[in-house]
Amino acid sequence: ISASIGITLVPNDGDEVSTLLRSADLAMYAAKQAGKNSFHFFDQDMQIKAIEKHQLEMDLTDAIINNQLELHYQPIVDMQSREVSSYEALVRWNHPTRGFLPPDEFIGIAEESGKIVDLGYWVIRQVCELISHRTRQQRNCDPIAVNLSPKQFVDPNLLENIRTIVKEADIDARKLEVEITESTLMDNVDDAIQIMEQLRAMGIRIAIDDFGT
Repeated sequence: ISASIGITLVPNDGDEVSTLLRSADLAMYAAKQAGKNSFHFFDQDMQIKAIEKHQLEMDLTDAIINNQLELHYQPIVDMQSREVSSYEALVRWNHPTRGFLPPDEFIGIAEESGKIVDLGYWVIRQVCELISHRTRQQRNCDPIAVNLSPKQFVDPNLLENIRTIVKEADIDARKLEVEITESTLMDNVDDAIQIMEQLRAMGIRIAIDDFGT
């Protein structure tokens, strides 16, 4: 058993119990993020970061509703043929005041708050609509991969939601690929196998991300 310890000092960090406990809690999470089994002293930057994080979490809800998110498509190249074989959808956030935010600034927040589930389905819906649009225009459409977060993968509505989105877009499910990290699969192997088998039964391609880690 190991411990992560947050330390706050009187009177520099406050003189009320509630304030001191909140500050110690922030310091404890800083110790965890630094690798656990350590200690960390509270400082005012932690409070500022906590406020910014909370604001971004609230802004993210508006971003999903108000279409502030957009997808960029990264080509995946076959090493033998040297040709593009598919694409990976990467989400970017065009924040109304902070401009474009890279994923490392908001994906972690989405994971912690649970908003990653709604965000993930938004991505799948956008990708399926793009596939549908290109198919109707009789344009070439290589498969497009989307990332499934660990929380989305264990969502009990995952299969039904994906099935509904694919059906509404009226696309060939083989044009959609889901990327799942190896660590997510290994958390519960039996359940993961059942989910993957049902995804494959729909025709959806599956890729294992971060393989070997």
